[in-house]
Amino acid sequence: MDRYARKASREEADRGAPFILKTAFPFFPPPGTPFALETAAGVREAAIEAEPCICRGPEKPHEHWWLPLEALAKGQVVAVLEPDVPGGAYRLRLDGQDSRE
Repeated sequence: MDRYARKASREEADRGAPFILKTAFPFFPPPGTPFALETAAGVREAAIEAEPCICRGPEKPHEHWWLPLEALAKGQVVAVLEPDVPGGAYRLRLDGQDSRE
């Protein structure tokens, strides 16, 4: 996997954070671990945040994971690209715009 991408839902836009699927965990540093994220505004520290949830009922508690961003619109395509070099900054793309453009 060289990128994680998804179209933002209304909930993700309201939160300003795309949902991170469990299947994407190998792509990112572990939840709660800071990493560099290159955005159009520059490089900043980011981390996957966990939130307890009981959306499947109180007998099935679990967590949902999010990547907080500055702003996000419903329907906007969010892509996070792997670092160019090991230990480097991940790159954020919104609607196909690379952070370097």
